[in-house]
Amino acid sequence: VEERQTMSNKRARPSETDCVDDDFGKADSDLEDYDSDDSDGIIEDEDLIKEEGEEEIQIEFELFDPKEKDFHALKIQLEGITAGKQFPIGDLADYCIRRWWVGSSIKITGNEEDIFGFSTIINLHRSEEPAIAALGPLFVSLSPDSEKETIMNLLNNRNEPFALFVNERYESIPVALVSAAHSQIAQEISLALEEEKEMNKPQPYEYELKQFIMISPVCFETAKQPKKKGRQVKRAKGEETMTFIRPEEEIINKYATKSFEVNVPRTKMMTFDGTGQISRVITLITAENLAIALNEVSTLVSSMN
Repeated sequence: VEERQTMSNKRARPSETDCVDDDFGKADSDLEDYDSDDSDGIIEDEDLIKEEGEEEIQIEFELFDPKEKDFHALKIQLEGITAGKQFPIGDLADYCIRRWWVGSSIKITGNEEDIFGFSTIINLHRSEEPAIAALGPLFVSLSPDSEKETIMNLLNNRNEPFALFVNERYESIPVALVSAAHSQIAQEISLALEEEKEMNKPQPYEYELKQFIMISPVCFETAKQPKKKGRQVKRAKGEETMTFIRPEEEIINKYATKSFEVNVPRTKMMTFDGTGQISRVITLITAENLAIALNEVSTLVSSMN
């Protein structure tokens, strides 16, 4: 099985005169340092499962701007950031579509109906938008009591622009494709920030974000019996371990300023050697550390090729 990903379907971002009073949140210029290693715009990945004797199938993925026809598919992708809480997810999907010049959906070439992943940046200080205004209270409600003040301080500090980093995808989508989407967003952010500076807009620049929040799915697993390797016990009976479902988010979490589980009941599941519970983790990270983490993800992808 061979996967290929191109970036030929991204439209040019409209100029400032085309979108007056219709701004979209951008991220910090430190993200300019993050670049994809695919010089020709194509990434090849052969990490999908391939049985012996199985016919080789070539699948080409492409990055697309969010479009109106993607409304329902985007709603499904964005539901992950709510951790099951009530939220006007349709309004948020519509917001992402209207701000199509930042953000990428992953689709299979020739099938533009299904979305397999979606990444974008949403400035949480754009509170004149109802969907964005609702995100702040959502994240406060998802936080444990000991961290609610932390989230509120980030939301209220307008001198340190604060954004949501959306990184949603199906588990079967390889990290290489997600890394390409991150690179694309970084380029779009860089262009938007450069334009804002050229226009001498007042500081702090809307697109020069300093802090980010990410909501990541995790699995907490408790072993029924200890696993042994020779005489060494790898994990004691009853010991709980946490695993990030999307491996790139484990790398990002490593550079977090703070990280904590959401204040929502876990969902039970069975695992190979015990019982597991699905939950979400909130990661708070600076723009500088996010750039470092994304570069590490890119390095990981390069080593897999």
